[in-house]
Amino acid sequence: MALIDNILIRRLSDPEIPAALDLAWRVFSEYESPDYSTDGTEEFRKCLHDEEYLYGIDYYGALDESEIIGLVGIRPKMEHICFFFVDGKYHRQGFGTKMFNHLLENYKGNIITVNSSPYGLGFYKKLGFDPTEEEKTVNGIRFTPMIYRRNTGMKDYIAYCGLDCEACEAHIATINDDNDLRIKVAKEWSELNKVEITPEMINCVGCRIEGIKTPFCDSLCPIRQCGLNKGYDTCGDCSKMHGCEKLEMITGNNAEALERIKNFK
Repeated sequence: MALIDNILIRRLSDPEIPAALDLAWRVFSEYESPDYSTDGTEEFRKCLHDEEYLYGIDYYGALDESEIIGLVGIRPKMEHICFFFVDGKYHRQGFGTKMFNHLLENYKGNIITVNSSPYGLGFYKKLGFDPTEEEKTVNGIRFTPMIYRRNTGMKDYIAYCGLDCEACEAHIATINDDNDLRIKVAKEWSELNKVEITPEMINCVGCRIEGIKTPFCDSLCPIRQCGLNKGYDTCGDCSKMHGCEKLEMITGNNAEALERIKNFK
């Protein structure tokens, strides 16, 4: 909870959420709908009433006394922003930035993603988001996938074993919120590993980055568990790296992975 310029920013209670979604529709209709087709506008309207889509979202609001004048909706596990709207009367007064900063205080992961509308693109860039793909259109909705990286550098995406997490299709599907890619990866991994892997499992921000992981990366990968338990940055810190059978399953067929952990420092 934060009080800024007499505007209270806090998590919304369940009874307040319908009013917040009404605000989202009003702001969308005035500022964003002109960039959308009729189908896109209708698709967004349906999202606001789709219980399955809305399930699991945390809602934060900016309130002027009892009136909700801003809304941020985020999926906490994926740290993906679904809704971000500020009443037009309060535009260009810094309240959107202050709401985002409040969000950063509550979500400590190093990555937050969003699918920006054309209208919001400049705003997200000012917050520090970077596009991860060109603009795309799905069901009439125009959006640019974007990512905010906090306290991360190129080396943070090197896994314990030396694999490049940024090149992993599970990571790419996560930062672009690409359900088609999730389906493709789940099918391929299911066939490769002879177990059922669902598209919902294909969410991962990176092996060594705080945030959501695939079930395998989170708790089953023996290399990651070993690195975590020993407090290593990567397997390159381990005196028993050479001759490690678990590591050689990766580096034996991937010379680049071996070089990454050798040159990590």
